[in-house]
Amino acid sequence: MLPISTKVRAGFSMRIEVEPDPENALRVASPVPVDWPQMVRLSGIGLAVGDLDTATMRAITRQMAVVLGGGTGSGRPRRTGAARVAAIEPSDTR
Repeated sequence: MLPISTKVRAGFSMRIEVEPDPENALRVASPVPVDWPQMVRLSGIGLAVGDLDTATMRAITRQMAVVLGGGTGSGRPRRTGAARVAAIEPSDTR
């Protein structure tokens, strides 16, 4: 799982910027730190609050391939559909 933050930091190239829109339900521009994958228990994931569009998911998939050493960021991503944006229950964020 990749967290979505509201803290925008200049100079981080491994962050995909997601602009707020009605589909993703974000309130402010939020970077996805592709270089910081997290493990979260399935029971700690709340309800979906929005969806990321296909273009954003492609950018994240390409960047993840680079981070994980599986590619150069070019090529066809395996999953081309949109993804859900879910809330994490506060009790499991420790």
